[in-house]
Amino acid sequence: MTNLELVTVADVRIMQGMAQRVTATRPDLVNSDASFGELAWNWGKGQAGEGANWRRGLWFSGGEMVAWGWAHLPHQVRRSDGSVKDVTSAYLAYQVHLDHAGPVDEVIDRYDDTAADTERTVMPSAADEFALKRWAARMGAGKGDAAAGDAPGTGGRGHSYDGRLPGCAGTSPGAWAVLRRRFRELTRDAPLIKSKSKSKNRTKTKAAG
Repeated sequence: MTNLELVTVADVRIMQGMAQRVTATRPDLVNSDASFGELAWNWGKGQAGEGANWRRGLWFSGGEMVAWGWAHLPHQVRRSDGSVKDVTSAYLAYQVHLDHAGPVDEVIDRYDDTAADTERTVMPSAADEFALKRWAARMGAGKGDAAAGDAPGTGGRGHSYDGRLPGCAGTSPGAWAVLRRRFRELTRDAPLIKSKSKSKNRTKTKAAG
């Protein structure tokens, strides 16, 4: 069962519970932005400015969450200098429990519908071979030759406005350098899958590092 609404703090807490369950058995299968700490960080830093552009889908089996998707839709970001930047792509953070791999296709379908006619990005765990095959089969992903996140503007995690984590606009250069190094450590082997709109459906995969 699934529904699609704005992301709430209650949703984040349930997602964190699932993150703990996955981490306890297969920490290598925790996707980018799906760990306990990343969920809290992204919510706390981005909710006020970007929350209206977040959408989530939740999947349950027997009363327990088995999958979730958190879509960051196109929006505007106000930077510390007062300028405004349009973020024209969508990014999906998601997690599927290792004992319930089936919902991967439902997550893909939901994301495709929610962010239709928009460049869509997602960064599944490099260790999740089943999910990688499903994304590749459904979105036509191919391997690219450039490393995502190497410089601002490359869209290393699906947001191309300045290469930063959601909600980090205005972060000082020194603090941002620390955040970026830590992010690269967390996502060193995670592939970034990018897909154009449904009508063009051109897709490429990059390895973050």
